[in-house]
Amino acid sequence: MRTFLIILLLLVPLSFSAVLEGSVYDPGLEPLSKCVLTINTTPMQRIVLSNSTYSINLTEGDYVVNVTCFDGREYLYDSENISVPADGTYHLDFIALPDLSPPADFGDIDMNITYSAKNEGQDNSVYWLGGGILVLALALILYWVIYKKPREEKAGLRDEELMKSQDRELSEDLKLIITALKDNDGRATQKELRQLLHWSEAKMSLALAELESYGIVKRIKKGRGNIVVLIRNSE
Repeated sequence: MRTFLIILLLLVPLSFSAVLEGSVYDPGLEPLSKCVLTINTTPMQRIVLSNSTYSINLTEGDYVVNVTCFDGREYLYDSENISVPADGTYHLDFIALPDLSPPADFGDIDMNITYSAKNEGQDNSVYWLGGGILVLALALILYWVIYKKPREEKAGLRDEELMKSQDRELSEDLKLIITALKDNDGRATQKELRQLLHWSEAKMSLALAELESYGIVKRIKKGRGNIVVLIRNSE
């Protein structure tokens, strides 16, 4: 079995090593669907999203990623620059804002497509199909051999730990963050919270990580910073 896994890993194309993934949100930080994401690879890639998440395979380089959505009333748009210096997984979220001049070809796209990627100017269907089959086979094997049984054994323990964490008395520092978020309509940037509470970056990161583990807040990556959203009242 180990030999088979090693062979599959060697067969996976190197271009699949770097992955860009993330989510698309509206101005109210609610997930957006019915979006078109474009990235200036060569040839250019265009992905139609039927839900708020995406995942793109990239090689090393600097990219401009654009996303255009239609929420049933107006077009929303966002654009981000990202550098991929090495193999690995990179996370980039988008917050799409109203756009008065959407791309001319947006209305021609079938938004009922579940998930599709289109390379403009070149047909790489065989390459993507072969690589996709290898990645899928590897993922299935890893799931059944490594993850399924341990997760079943630990499921009860995780549920018990979650219940304990929800009932745990929060420290005064964590309560200060929650109060600050409530005073700012339930959301603020991590930098704004740090300036408001006069904390160091390290202290703020540790406190937010603890609140995230309790399911009280969520951090959304935006550019080089984070937006912190209060998702559950601890009281």
